[in-house]
Amino acid sequence: MRDPGAHRLRVFDVSRAGEALQLTERPPTTDLPRDLAALSPSATADALLLVGDDLAVPAPELVAELLRGPAHVWHGGLRLGQGDRPAAWNACHSRAMFSRDADDSIESTSWRLSARALLVRTEVLRTFGGFDPSFDTPAGAALEAGLRWITHGALIRHVPRLVPPGATSPPDAPPSPADGIRLVRKQMGTSWAGWSIARGLQTGSIRVRNLPSVARVIREPTAPRPATFGLGDPVALPPEADAQVTVLVPTIGRNDYLEKLLVQLASQTRPPDEVVVVDQNPADQRLDLANLFPGLPLQVVHLEPPGQCTARNLGLATSTGSHILFLDDDDEIPVDLVEQHLAVLAHPEVAASCGLVDDRESGPAPASERFRKASAVFPTNNTMIRRSILDKTGLFDPTYDRGARADHDLGMRSYLTGHLHVHDPRPQVFHHHAPMGGLRTHGARVRTRGNSRNTLTERHLKTPTDVYLGLRYYPPERVDEDLVLSVFATLRGDGSRAKRVLRLLVQAALLPSTWANAKRVRGEGARLLRDRPPLPTLSDPLA
Repeated sequence: MRDPGAHRLRVFDVSRAGEALQLTERPPTTDLPRDLAALSPSATADALLLVGDDLAVPAPELVAELLRGPAHVWHGGLRLGQGDRPAAWNACHSRAMFSRDADDSIESTSWRLSARALLVRTEVLRTFGGFDPSFDTPAGAALEAGLRWITHGALIRHVPRLVPPGATSPPDAPPSPADGIRLVRKQMGTSWAGWSIARGLQTGSIRVRNLPSVARVIREPTAPRPATFGLGDPVALPPEADAQVTVLVPTIGRNDYLEKLLVQLASQTRPPDEVVVVDQNPADQRLDLANLFPGLPLQVVHLEPPGQCTARNLGLATSTGSHILFLDDDDEIPVDLVEQHLAVLAHPEVAASCGLVDDRESGPAPASERFRKASAVFPTNNTMIRRSILDKTGLFDPTYDRGARADHDLGMRSYLTGHLHVHDPRPQVFHHHAPMGGLRTHGARVRTRGNSRNTLTERHLKTPTDVYLGLRYYPPERVDEDLVLSVFATLRGDGSRAKRVLRLLVQAALLPSTWANAKRVRGEGARLLRDRPPLPTLSDPLA
């Protein structure tokens, strides 16, 4: 790292002895780039605190408060200008949840940290490593560290209180274009780095004069990524004594699966306080669930015509629980599912517990999902959320009634409000992906990226509601970037080399059709945005 104009840092070892907190300052830094890369935790410290020499040291009470919580890293990066950086990453992940920053005035989940206002548990540094010395700028090294830490399991929170209100300190100097490509290559590999370079040249985030330094990045040796995923389990807290759990299950066309799920709900180690089934079947296809399951605290409401968001909103209006567990009617659940979700939510800072989903169609969840981490998805077939969160975010957007991404939309609203969503693999379900009913009835079942890549002709194409979601939460240019990426992604396939080459040829021939579809859904998504209805609330669920 070579940034002679950067601010120097004050570095403190933070140690706790019971309720007492001790901050021990190290000698002041004299060469920030070198010292930042060389930072390592002391043998006795619980955390390391880094403060720019132009900022006030946080009050010990604030540091102690943060260390009592379940997170591992706290920073003021969004307040210090790190938001939306680097451009190269946005070319690859333009529409990922964590690629959209919450307002810098609120506490939120964010990997875009700054070394000038940073509190990090020593466990993170020892397990996942510190700052990478190959970066040109402190900002680039901080962004790479934050991304590496959050993808490996650190819960990272932006805390604006770490940057005093009214602070006049300038933002961090931006990472160099080469640092942006370096971050992409370390996280995703050389092919994605090449894509970022090509898109950067086209969009102007990389200039011709940057090409020599950017090209050198492609030839650099890369250090191995941390082999460890996840950190130690947080201190277990007893479940909230007054928690009232409502399980919400919309159903249509899957009576056999629904009956099996209700049997499993009746056998939970921690029984639900209420089970709300929203039955969207025609009258002549409905089961008499109350008589079939007299031992369940069951409420059944009927909805015609069907709609996935309208059904869930009606169920939420009917529910009374303080905690809502969303399940699909073709989920298969273990006996301790409710108990495990409540254990995650025992920490009051956690707003939503997002469990693991093994899938009949896609197979078991990959290794990247089998450890505790901040959740960048919001699966409504295995998530428990506090009812109070829905008071702040609103309910499901009926624009998605017959389209994909309704769950992601609700998750985005909760995330942007600052709520902490935790993915934990212990609350686990098996999703049968039943061949009938569900989203197929609503016309919202689409080819996934995974199952299309195993074929020669199938394509994972964007839908109007994909574009609508993007336009709701991202600048239009990011939506267009995502569409370009989705078009070229159809060229890639899985399987043998011969099969991948054959798919490439087939999909290259289909490229004009794929591009035409992207242009069509772009227009339809913009129309959905213009015509979107009011967002329903708990007091007015059918708005």
